[in-house]
Amino acid sequence: MYSWRINVRFFKNLLILPVLFLALSCSDGGSGKSQLPVKVTLRIHAWNGYVLEYVDAFKKHALSEHGLDVNVVFTLTSGYDSSIANIKGGAKADLISPANDLLPPLMKDGLIVPVDTSRLKNFNQINPVILGTGCYLIEGTAYAVPFNFGPFAIAYNKDKMSEPESYRELWNKKYRKRVSIPGEYDTINIYMTALMLGIPAKDIFNLNNAQLARVESKLRELCVYQVREFWMDNLNPGSAEDIDIGMDWGIGVNQINRDKRGNWGFTVPAEGATGWIDTWAITKNAIEYDVLMAAYAWIDFMISAEVQAQMARVTSYGPVNPFAGRHLSAEEKKMYYLSYPDFVEKIILWQPLEPAVLKRYRETWKRAKR
Repeated sequence: MYSWRINVRFFKNLLILPVLFLALSCSDGGSGKSQLPVKVTLRIHAWNGYVLEYVDAFKKHALSEHGLDVNVVFTLTSGYDSSIANIKGGAKADLISPANDLLPPLMKDGLIVPVDTSRLKNFNQINPVILGTGCYLIEGTAYAVPFNFGPFAIAYNKDKMSEPESYRELWNKKYRKRVSIPGEYDTINIYMTALMLGIPAKDIFNLNNAQLARVESKLRELCVYQVREFWMDNLNPGSAEDIDIGMDWGIGVNQINRDKRGNWGFTVPAEGATGWIDTWAITKNAIEYDVLMAAYAWIDFMISAEVQAQMARVTSYGPVNPFAGRHLSAEEKKMYYLSYPDFVEKIILWQPLEPAVLKRYRETWKRAKR
């Protein structure tokens, strides 16, 4: 009888073993960290050159470092209005890539949430000059993480002209119907024209009526007599043969030279240039724990030195992580502003506009362009 009971217990234990084995295989032996990847969808609304080129490497990184099997869903932004629509609409973006001047209105509308920078191991590698601008802070709280920066400056065909020293070259009759500027980015055209007219940089984000009237007159002249094409996202490589000079972020020039074997330059003229620091911001939609984990993993990955170097090559924008220079040639470091760590201080960073000012600027551009 005794031996029979022992055998029964023995066989019961044998039946339990597979269950125990399965439980152990799904854990790391007691630490509580799951070995099975957690599936999560991360929705990102951002500019071209900010997402698709890095997704495959990020997915591997997220799986190996965070145990996340991330499905990245990308939608292309066209600026502030599309970001708002995407956050509120059916797409429900978790991450967006707003410029520094758009953070305050996004925060005011409750569309973005504070960022815990202590969760980002690469945050301390960001250029202190960039952090010193406070571009990611609102009343001392981080609402975003700097990603890249650059000027809105002159693009020119080196085979057609020497390096322009002033925005006035855009109005040079020699280049009639050979000029390209953005069609939808109204404010930056106004900033550029104001600088060309010698209006102080401190005034350009709140021009008075007299100043704005002067800007409108010159912009109308530019649009009517000089502009051949208004570009949408950046200077259009497909129109390079029909254009001699224009305005760009730098990415259009990069595409022309890389894909069209062009010989174009990009320069900040004597008047100076306005510019941006683009950021990664987490939206109010990223409330689930795994989505938030994926969002932080993405941001940290995108500000890492190696990915920053890749981003610079793709977009031509300046990396915020100066250690990206370890992965770039000496010429590339010069091209992407890493040879000048304080370059960002020379840019007139875009500032948030009061709603009434923004309305006046948009109406001015609309009249000038028609």
